[in-house]
Amino acid sequence: MPYAGDLVASERDRRVLRLLSNPAQLGKPFVVSAQVAPERIAILRAAFDAAMKDAQLLAEAQKLLIDISPKSAPEAITIVDDINAMPADVVDMARKVIAD
Repeated sequence: MPYAGDLVASERDRRVLRLLSNPAQLGKPFVVSAQVAPERIAILRAAFDAAMKDAQLLAEAQKLLIDISPKSAPEAITIVDDINAMPADVVDMARKVIAD
């Protein structure tokens, strides 16, 4: 089965598709203010990563049929940076797709 990105004709259309699908990759992100001290961010990330590996949490999620597939902080940052770096013509086309 082909990937949707393989079916579009141009690089701009691939970017539009990526822009429209990237937010879904983030799921339900946890964010903090940019003013939070780096050492606190490190503590929060470590706690989150540990929680995502907790056997009791994973067992409960499985019982409730909840998918736990977290992105690491660097992966999430890459997705957000990609979204923010999209050129205006790609954003405009994505808006058109959503509006139609």
